[in-house]
Amino acid sequence: MIAAYSEATKLDPGLHSDYSTLGIAYQRLGNSDQAVAAFEAAVALQPCNANTRDLLAGAYEAQGRVDDALAQYQTSVEYDPDDFSAWNAIGIILEAQGRSEEARAAYEKAAAGARVWLEKSPNDAGVAYMLGAILYLLEDYEGAREAAQQAVSLSPDAASHHLLAGALLSLGDYAAAAAEFEEVLELEPQQASSLLGRAMSYENLGHTNEAIAAYRALIAVDPAYYNQLALARLYEAKGEFGAAADSYEAALAGAPADNPDDGTMRIALAGALSKACRPEEAIAKLGPPPAEDPTITLQYRATLAALQEADGDTVAAAATYAELVQAYPDLAPAHYLLAWFDYREGRLKEAEASMRQATELAPAWAFAWSGLGQILDVQGQLDEAEEAYQTALEAMPDDSSAWLGLAAIALQRDDAQAALEFAQQALGHEPGYSAVLPDPTNGMLVSSHVYLGWAYGHLGEVEEADRHLAEALRLAQSAAAAMPDYSRATHQLGVVLLAAGRTDEAEPYLDAAIRCDASMAAARTRAAERVRLLAPAG
Repeated sequence: MIAAYSEATKLDPGLHSDYSTLGIAYQRLGNSDQAVAAFEAAVALQPCNANTRDLLAGAYEAQGRVDDALAQYQTSVEYDPDDFSAWNAIGIILEAQGRSEEARAAYEKAAAGARVWLEKSPNDAGVAYMLGAILYLLEDYEGAREAAQQAVSLSPDAASHHLLAGALLSLGDYAAAAAEFEEVLELEPQQASSLLGRAMSYENLGHTNEAIAAYRALIAVDPAYYNQLALARLYEAKGEFGAAADSYEAALAGAPADNPDDGTMRIALAGALSKACRPEEAIAKLGPPPAEDPTITLQYRATLAALQEADGDTVAAAATYAELVQAYPDLAPAHYLLAWFDYREGRLKEAEASMRQATELAPAWAFAWSGLGQILDVQGQLDEAEEAYQTALEAMPDDSSAWLGLAAIALQRDDAQAALEFAQQALGHEPGYSAVLPDPTNGMLVSSHVYLGWAYGHLGEVEEADRHLAEALRLAQSAAAAMPDYSRATHQLGVVLLAAGRTDEAEPYLDAAIRCDASMAAARTRAAERVRLLAPAG
């Protein structure tokens, strides 16, 4: 073919189409220099032909002559302002050069031109796809969805389904996005971007099991550390702490040497190991302190102190908590954590002072106020505790722990009806509370049912009391069965059994919790005191 068109250009050197066809033929053979020469000849013969200039621009791009390509595309759109392919190419080049505002303007003109074309040629799947891709870049996800849907209806290939899936994901239509990503993967099972999109869709839907399976499939194709990290977090949210630890280990092993998330990942690994009843290993894996970053080093020291406490080394834990407050005297979380350590150690006045300091540093932090309420309640300062709980609820109406604190005060004042109403509020606000503080053990849900059971018991409504305590027990048993090594899950089950008056059955679970986390001994003592104080007689 090249020979024929070469001969044609010799016989009639003024026919521009022969040069264009010759250039295309040279391109297909990979002969870029001769392709450029042919396209340049074609442009010289018809300088106003936008299509020919687009061909020359593409040939320049293939040679890395980006500025020359840009000049040709810009000339092309002067002759044909609706040349969406040229506008799109201009946008791509400008974006690569960091000229984002100019690139956006070019993309907008490309989209306008593509719409004009589709009005005349609605069955052009390629242009529908291009329009969808441009609109996606412009963050017009609804427009991208419509164009991608048109492309899919005309040509249901993997690329069109992937574009549609991406638009749906960006629009928050996660179920539809997951279905579209599944369509892509039927056609191209190893496409990493669709494997990731499917995993993200299931994760956003809250379908944890499907998301875990999707991330595992992704990792088989792309074992990048950030994919391992996402999988680890899902395992942890589900309460599979051993599997979470394995994935955190894999993420750390696959991360680059200068990974800025190294400290955070080691903290997460240590936390997962601790929850898997491996505190000594957790301390070892935590490793040395990360580079001085207030947020990370605060988390690091807090994690180290908690691990030391779980391992039974309260002397080391006390020193670490003291270092934490000394290093960050103006950060409320440092005082908050020290307050709870003193509380567990029975130093209630010190705990109160530290928690008050936390409320002064962060007056709108609900959990500091509800923590102060609990510390005051245990000391018998009910009026002050009530005020602290009310302040917490002003800051965060979904603070179910504050509602239960008010229920506890009402029970101590022999006002079971008020206690019932407060406990009902705690249960009603539990979804909002758990959205802020996710807990695989469903601890706040369990506690709400326990307090409802106690309130109904004090009111003499035995059937309702038994129903709520049975629900608390069911939830606690489910959590302990799913997370047998997690001290909080086994401790929670023991406490619910105590609340139901089944002390002998409670003991083994409470003992198991302490074996995994020595700090649970103090929690056991406090829980027993609460049961004696608040549970109805008999």
